[in-house]
Parts: sequence; C-alpha cells; structure tokens
Amino acid sequence: MSNASLFNRLTEIASAVPGTKLVIGGNAPVMVNRILQEGARVLLGAQMTESLRVQISPDIEGKQCILR
Repeated sequence: MSNASLFNRLTEIASAVPGTKLVIGGNAPVMVNRILQEGARVLLGAQMTESLRVQISPDIEGKQCILR
C-alpha cells in the first residue's frame, strides 16, 4: 500500500477488534521458522520491526537488525 497513513490507520482499527491476533507474515520469517524446526542452523539477515523480531525464535542468528 503506497499510503502509509491509511495503512497505519487500518492496522490500528484492525488491532482494536476483539479477538485480533498477530501472526508472522511474509515468506522469509515463515521459512526460517520452519527450517529451524527441521533442525537446521539458521542465519537471517533482514530489516524487521521490533514486533516481528520478538515473534521469531531466539535460536535464529542475526536478528538484531531493527527497522524503526
């Protein structure tokens, strides 16, 4: 979505709905969590928000890069 303020407003509204839950989205985070479950050592180089970083396993290396 090219309109950041509209996107932020929509996510605020959606977050306020009772029963709302956050899940990891995007291919890379989902794939690295799955690969880790299979027993591989995982190094992820990515920009991510703090809310995404805390959803990723602490066993994944290299997740210190935070997008503000």
